[in-house]
Amino acid sequence: MTLSARTPLLVALAVALAATAWLTLRQAAPIATPEGPPSAPAKSPAIAPSGSATVDPAVAERLADPIAVPRDAVAAVAAKGVGSLGANDRAAYERYVAHVEDAVHNDASTIKAMLGDYTSALARRDLDALVAMWASDEGTDPRAAAAARIDSLPQIVSARPQQTVTAFAVGATTVYVGYAVVVWRDGGVDSEHTIAVPMRRTASGWRLTGLDPTRVPSSVVVTTVTGI
Repeated sequence: MTLSARTPLLVALAVALAATAWLTLRQAAPIATPEGPPSAPAKSPAIAPSGSATVDPAVAERLADPIAVPRDAVAAVAAKGVGSLGANDRAAYERYVAHVEDAVHNDASTIKAMLGDYTSALARRDLDALVAMWASDEGTDPRAAAAARIDSLPQIVSARPQQTVTAFAVGATTVYVGYAVVVWRDGGVDSEHTIAVPMRRTASGWRLTGLDPTRVPSSVVVTTVTGI
């Protein structure tokens, strides 16, 4: 085959190799959006860090929550959507959503401070600081949970909280997932990522939780609050 005949094949091969390299880089270092939750928060490594400290989803069935979850209405929404609710269940569900949104708006400054403290503690790899922020009623050793969270992420060099919170109904409790844009250093390379930070509102205040709402099939996205 002459050089002129091979040229189209060589060009096509170069394009294919370039596309493959671009996709590999995108997968290795996803870039965060300026605001709002990541496109697929369910897949965030920060929600479900590796290690045994992740809380068993069954724990969510017994946790106390200052805002009562209307279990029947949530189950119906999980199965068939909000449109399937009867008048009474719909009213109960809408009251619940309103209470959840009020909790986020009323405690916005606390949530933002918690996100900042959390990412700062991760950057310092400060185990004691994370332990102090952890929920103590989940049946998991807070120190083991905090250590697993630190070990699940590379070294964080900078972070900024986002202004969005996604709330999930999970069993008898509500998990509020905040987000932060972080730059982490892995193998000497800095890259920007959006990490998810799951929290609960407990009788003793806002706490980090080991619950991963995306691993509970019956969990429901209740609402997304922006501009906190």
